[in-house]
Amino acid sequence: MHTQPMRTQPMHTQPMHTQPMHRQPTGMAWPQAWPQGTAWPQGTAWPQGTAWTGDVARSVCRSQHLVSFTTVRNPWDRLISGFIGKIVCNEKPIWRHVASYFHLERRELITFAHYVRFVAARPELDVHWTPHSDVCQSAYHAYARTLRVEALTEDLQKLLSDLGWADAAADLLDFERISSTKTCHRRSACHPFLPLLNTSTQAERRRNFFDSEDLVDLVYATFADDIASGGYSF
Repeated sequence: MHTQPMRTQPMHTQPMHTQPMHRQPTGMAWPQAWPQGTAWPQGTAWPQGTAWTGDVARSVCRSQHLVSFTTVRNPWDRLISGFIGKIVCNEKPIWRHVASYFHLERRELITFAHYVRFVAARPELDVHWTPHSDVCQSAYHAYARTLRVEALTEDLQKLLSDLGWADAAADLLDFERISSTKTCHRRSACHPFLPLLNTSTQAERRRNFFDSEDLVDLVYATFADDIASGGYSF
């Protein structure tokens, strides 16, 4: 989850096991834990050394000075990317979970259908395929905005403009996206999938990989909240 103070510098929430490391406002003494129910001081940054606890998170998220947002990605596209990046081309042992589940001895024996069925059975096992709605707990947090990865630049520009940061958009949006499907040609293990990936549209690519209705339906069932929040369809 990301939260932004209105008319101040962007502030991102931190996982509970880390310590935020932003500057301490001049002349202000901060408590070790943010008091529950205390309003966020407008025009200040997150204090260095302040503990990020459940009470702190709830207090910050309820502040009237914040705009919260989360991101979501088309789950069919996300699973194609995950299969190429985490199973086909990844040397780390993530693929062993899938192989073990289907009693397969080698990574090369894992098909895309195996992968989709495994994700549907164990979506919580790895953050790379866990539904965004579970990772960001969108059922429990009323996010002000949901940004779509497919239109991330446009959605971020709209958010920054609404926050009064339109002039800073060029610098904040200057980033390089990581794409396992675009670099597939660099790995010999991925070459058999190039004909499926090299399509003129994302819809065509989805049809190439999701070649049966039951695979499509598994994604509908597993990622129902993500599909609804992003307005996606196969």
